[in-house]
This record gives sequence, C-alpha cells and structure tokens, in this order.
Amino acid sequence: MMTAMCRNFGTPDGCRFGANCRFSHGDTPTAAHTQTISAPEAAICRHFLLPTGCRNGDGCRYSHRREINEGVQHLTHEQETLLRTVETRQVPTFALDVECVATGITHNDRSVAQIGVVDADFNVVFNAYVKPSKSVISYLTPLTGIHAQLIQEKGISFEEAMLSLREILPKNAVIVGHNIGQDAQWLGLHAPADVSSLLDTAALFRAYDPMKRRWNYFSQDHIAKVWLNKFRPPGGHHDAVGDAMISMRLLHAFISVRRDSYQLELLKSQTINTPRAPSFAVTHPVFEGVCMGNRSLCQCGAPHFT
Repeated sequence: MMTAMCRNFGTPDGCRFGANCRFSHGDTPTAAHTQTISAPEAAICRHFLLPTGCRNGDGCRYSHRREINEGVQHLTHEQETLLRTVETRQVPTFALDVECVATGITHNDRSVAQIGVVDADFNVVFNAYVKPSKSVISYLTPLTGIHAQLIQEKGISFEEAMLSLREILPKNAVIVGHNIGQDAQWLGLHAPADVSSLLDTAALFRAYDPMKRRWNYFSQDHIAKVWLNKFRPPGGHHDAVGDAMISMRLLHAFISVRRDSYQLELLKSQTINTPRAPSFAVTHPVFEGVCMGNRSLCQCGAPHFT
C-alpha cells in the first residue's frame, strides 16, 4: 500500500518529524526545498536530557541529538561578558530586590516599602523599610510580609533610604536580580549612570522549549525549586533580603555549570518539565480591591510595561 504524502513536508517550515515521519516525503524535493536534499530537522525531544531519559528510546519521533539541544540554549554576548566579569571578581556584584505596597487599585499603583541588598559573598549589606509618600490602599501582606506596624516602627523616607543605598553601591557595580529592570526603575537607578550593569536572572534562566519551539521565562520561586532545591512554603511571603539572597545563590549556581553544556541543558530541561505552582497574582487576581497584574486575569485595564 502506498504511504500517504506528508502535508507538512512541502511547507516553508518543513516537517518537524524529519526522517521519522510516518508519511511519505516523496522521492524528490519539492519546489520549497530546492535548496537542500536533506529532510528538515526533527524537533528536539525535551525528555532526552532528563535523568529518566526518553521512554520511547530510538523510536521517539523527536530528535535525540544533544548538539542540537545545546545549540538553541545560548547567552547573549552581553550576558557572557557580565558573567565572566562577575566570576573573576573584576567588579563588585550585588543582588537587589524591592518589595512594594499598593497605593491605588491598578497593578501599576505601587510604592517602594522594602529594599534589600546582598553582596557576592551572601552578606546582607542593606535592608531598609520605606515609608510610602502616598496613602496605602493595601500592604499586600500575604505577598510582601509587610504591614502597617512594621513600616511605622522601622520605616524611613525614600530619600533617606536611597541616600544610604547609593553610598553602598559603587558606580562600577553589577546589580543582579529577578526582573531587575523593574526594581531599578522603582528606585531610579540607571546603568551606566548609577551602576555599571544590570543582570536579570529572569533572562539568564530562560529555557527553550523544543516541543513548543519558544523561549520560556520562569518565576524566581520556580527556578529556585529546580536549581537550589529551595521551596517557598505554601502561604509564605516574599522578603526583599531573602529574595536578593536567592538571586545571588542562583547566579552562583548558574556560573558553576555554565561551561558544562550537558549539565546546563539538563537543568534547563528540568526547569521546563517541573510543574509550576500558581503565582499569587494567579490565585488572587484582585487582593483587597487591588489588581495584581496577571496579564490574563487583569481587571484594571492599566498598561503592562514588562
């Protein structure tokens, strides 16, 4: 019996199953493939690099070529340069995190309430609670751990906090953090005017999903679960110092394996395949009347900038 023709082979993208396709690719290339005689490369198996391996073995319809997996996982030139600089201690490196309270009902109505900074040796070098200049609608306590009494007893003005912070951070410092661009924006810190560079762990730990053929970004909690075996307990709140500490530990973990392409791909595959816990913004799209900013569940209509 003649095998049916593959309807994807003649398309510009070709057939993702390559030679493993159960349908016919014909005896000669189609017009769309006149540049090459070889069949298109099969999509990459995302289970192959896991400790359990791929249960389908040689019969898997996806590619088990490790060099292809390694090829799609890459760092930008800027990331490579920054990591090399950090690894060799050429410049001081700090991890920074900010916690905010809500001063309005939209997801953009936020005011800095805690700033935490950790150095490259995991020492806490700065921890300040900040009194918001606007009225607080919600302290978002289950998320931030911040409440009115804490701010009243320990809070200082934003100006005072930033004056102290700028004295700690040298101009040549590399600042690390998860979605660090947003935290830096809240604080009015700019690179290279105020610090040398910003290194975003969200971008550093992104992983390519070969089955969906797209890059995935993950929460800090999810990355820490896979890379550090560190779990935030159910209902556990964030803390600027604690999150800055996790960012620094994640940076060290990444540097320790970045030249071991197999281990790096293994961890990134595990990051993709490990089930993700829903974020606070998913379980609480609106908290105390405040939109938490999840793109799919947003109800306030305010713009999303990231």
